Amino acid sequence: TAFIARIFEGVGCPRDEAQQVGEHLVGANLRGHDSHGVIRTLGYVQQVRNGTLIPGAPTTVERESMATALIDGGWNLGQPVAIRAMDIAVAKAREAGVAFVSVHNVGHIGRVGAYGEQALEHGMIAMGGVNSPGGRLTAAFGGTQRRTGTSPIMIAMPGGNPEEPFVLDM
Repeated sequence: TAFIARIFEGVGCPRDEAQQVGEHLVGANLRGHDSHGVIRTLGYVQQVRNGTLIPGAPTTVERESMATALIDGGWNLGQPVAIRAMDIAVAKAREAGVAFVSVHNVGHIGRVGAYGEQALEHGMIAMGGVNSPGGRLTAAFGGTQRRTGTSPIMIAMPGGNPEEPFVLDM
């Protein structure tokens, strides 16, 4: 984790954000989601170097109500923005009983289940999803051509045993 964080610091990420990205990438590998683990490091670094991603860019709440928020990630790396978005969602849900937070202008956020786990730390249920902009398509099972987006979804909820919550991440 420290090694990956140093790589992101080396391309201009603030130390705390670099640590968040490192923890998420390594955490994905440790949970068996290798496609969202440290293998993503080079791609993220290339996006920073070519200007697609802007490390440390501010996360701005564009619009909000008591239970909602629309967040502009400023094209920062996805993990720091998504962590902040879930923090906002948790705070709003604590006050309003429910929250809906949407983020745009952000890089790949990694393993979506991590944000459900973040909500679980506060005893909350979470549901989330991600669109696949830019024509990122995949072939359906048994298909030969790419026709559908990946459209990841996540559902997380506490269970009878706090050590064994339900987390769907697919």
